[in-house]
Amino acid sequence: MVKSGLLLVIIAVAVALFGAAAPDDALALTKQPRPAWMVGISWGLGRGVFQSPDGETQKYSEGGIALIRFGRMVGSRAMVALNYTGWIIEFDEEHRGNGELSLFTDEVTDSTIIKSRRSQQQMALSLYWFPGRPNGASAGVYLRAGAGMSWSGSNEVPITPGAPQGHGNRLDEWGWGLSAEGGYEFWVSRNATLGLGVFYNYMSAQETIVDNGWLAGAAINFNIYF
Repeated sequence: MVKSGLLLVIIAVAVALFGAAAPDDALALTKQPRPAWMVGISWGLGRGVFQSPDGETQKYSEGGIALIRFGRMVGSRAMVALNYTGWIIEFDEEHRGNGELSLFTDEVTDSTIIKSRRSQQQMALSLYWFPGRPNGASAGVYLRAGAGMSWSGSNEVPITPGAPQGHGNRLDEWGWGLSAEGGYEFWVSRNATLGLGVFYNYMSAQETIVDNGWLAGAAINFNIYF
């Protein structure tokens, strides 16, 4: 169900981008230049991948994503912005049978179920580019590239039947990251847009649990310009 929803979002983005390339007369869209400042939030779904120092890869395809952005226009077709991206997934997995937790292998547990949480986050300085005509339908198309600080979170809690659930073990590992994004936004008022976007983030941690990782997904965007 989640994978199907993600596919529908990606298809909707492709349709929006195709529609932006159609003649202006065929589109009943509000067209206007962007005001100077922007703040926005997004919600979406994505796939996260972690690679450990020994080369083992863990893939998770149903994580939730939240994005926050704050930007300043530079001319009519560019914007400098600070972007936050957070991806997280939580799941239960069976004990591996060797008396150890799957990630924090230095601790022993008798539990048969482990509640796990994996996350990737990034804070990036970004440049947006709006290649379309500012007063045309194609102005809704945007492209973004960014670089900054990234970090991964790994958390595991042993679940013992009949016993209170503790906080478990958590480790955050820090590094640097790159990101890219593209999509389309529609004006829903003189100061607000609603749109769809697809994005890709890469992180390099070079740490104990995570060597590097990446995530890709799609999201619904809501921006306020002022």
